[in-house]
Amino acid sequence: MNQNSGYSQSKDNATSLTNVAKYLKKDSQRILNEWWEAIKKESPSFAELEKLRNPELYHEQSLELIIKALMAYTRKEQDTLLDQVNRMAREMASERLRQGFQMKDLLMSLAVFRRAVLDSVQRMLQSRLWVAFPASVMQMEKRINEAMDIQVAAVAEAYMTARDSIIRHREETMRFHNYQLGKLNDLSNRIGQTLDMVKVMNSAAAALCEMAELSAGAVALHEQKAGHPQIHPDYGHHGCTNEIINWLNSSLFVEISGEIVERERPLVIMSVADDARFSNAVAFGVSSLLCIPLKTADKIVGVMYGADYIVRDFSPHEVNLLLTFANQAALAIENARLYTEVQNAYVELKELDRVKDEFVSIASHEIRTPLALIKGYASTLLRAEQLKLSPEKEQRFINGIDEASNRLITLIDNLLSVSRIESGRFRINPQPVNIREAINHAISTFQEQLGNHELEIDLAHDEARARCNRDQFEQVIINLVSNAIKYSPEGAKISVGVRRIDEGEKFEIRISDQGSGIAQEHLTRIFEKFYRVETGLTRKTQGTGLGLYICKNIITSYGGEIWAESVIGQGTTFVITLQVWKVDAE
Repeated sequence: MNQNSGYSQSKDNATSLTNVAKYLKKDSQRILNEWWEAIKKESPSFAELEKLRNPELYHEQSLELIIKALMAYTRKEQDTLLDQVNRMAREMASERLRQGFQMKDLLMSLAVFRRAVLDSVQRMLQSRLWVAFPASVMQMEKRINEAMDIQVAAVAEAYMTARDSIIRHREETMRFHNYQLGKLNDLSNRIGQTLDMVKVMNSAAAALCEMAELSAGAVALHEQKAGHPQIHPDYGHHGCTNEIINWLNSSLFVEISGEIVERERPLVIMSVADDARFSNAVAFGVSSLLCIPLKTADKIVGVMYGADYIVRDFSPHEVNLLLTFANQAALAIENARLYTEVQNAYVELKELDRVKDEFVSIASHEIRTPLALIKGYASTLLRAEQLKLSPEKEQRFINGIDEASNRLITLIDNLLSVSRIESGRFRINPQPVNIREAINHAISTFQEQLGNHELEIDLAHDEARARCNRDQFEQVIINLVSNAIKYSPEGAKISVGVRRIDEGEKFEIRISDQGSGIAQEHLTRIFEKFYRVETGLTRKTQGTGLGLYICKNIITSYGGEIWAESVIGQGTTFVITLQVWKVDAE
């Protein structure tokens, strides 16, 4: 009898708990609504956060687990239920911790939810339908509280575990970030240890590869001549093959680098194979690409390129760290550039100072020599009666004074011409110049200076005029013929020829000598101010280094051209071209 009574009671309890579970399921929406209204009253700030994150989802799952707990009779069912509770608690705790919730907020929410569930049970017990089912109210509340206690404990444990995991992760991240910052500082110091541009560029490329763990790196500086960043083939790269350098210097990266410089933002290509612009780089091993602008506070210096042979991405922290490194590298490069410019300027100033001293010495000698001759001849002539000079000697001394005077006038004209050119006061006064007459007049001044040189003149009987200024043109001819005489050996031939070219639109004047010639590397520099080619003959021959500089400025000011052609051991030819004078054009 007692056994039947116990069995009957157990069966009734199971039936009752099942009915409670069904009722709670039916009443679930009201339970959730009451929970939510209570949460908004008890903790408005918590409710505001929950409102942004689907607040009902977790408590729907919680109610479902309570319902399952009421219907779990066997040990296996209870163990399965416990696993579900723990899994859900871990997921919820981890998610809420990442979202910034504290454990007290979660426990408060569960407590409010427990009250809402128990209030629902009380509503069920007050129903007239419930009277027909014998059951133990205490047993039902106990089972519900047990289910909620399991959830509270699981949430608390999962929260603490997740918090410890996040703290460990943050500590590891912090240690890694500190390591990277230390590395950044070390690499930046390494780059800044020298002001040698080549060493700085090489160090920057190597440091980029070390910092970002890249296979290859390169620094492209913005050059004014190129108009866009370019990688130097001999330095400024690390781990780059010739194919990579040529690729990064191709026209594609002219546009890419321009965008990077303009936007001042890096470009990260995780997989070049997936980008049609860069996919050809797969052929020489590149899988991913990184482009970072190099900029100081006031200017863009260039672009840093990084390439890897594996597909990889870069986290925002890594990109920010590399941007910081690139800024420091840009500062080091700019300092090296400025230092190089100062060094070059210093060398140029020293060279100019040396040239100035040499010029003053040469000019003084050049002026003193004809003055000494004039003084000597004049003093002798003043004592002609006392010295009983013959008429022939008197005439030779007079000719010497004339020749020295002409030489002095030429030198002073050259100095005045340089002064006008340098000060911007050089006047362009185009005239219709009869080339044949002007050359003949200029050459006539050399009759006493020719000595044993043979002068060959080939002037076309052409009455057409050239667009120039006669006095300035004759000064050019005098300078060039004078050089030909000075730098040609005794008895050598000097040729002066004129012809029409470009269908008669231009005159071409050629003045040739049979001197030792000028090496090719000097031909473009001989028209520079004070520049003199150092040879055995030039060291013996006095000169200011101004004649060709003046010739260049005179000829080019009238739209003409002048250049030199030379073969070592055979001589040099200076070529001048001038436009034919056209009345309509003027």
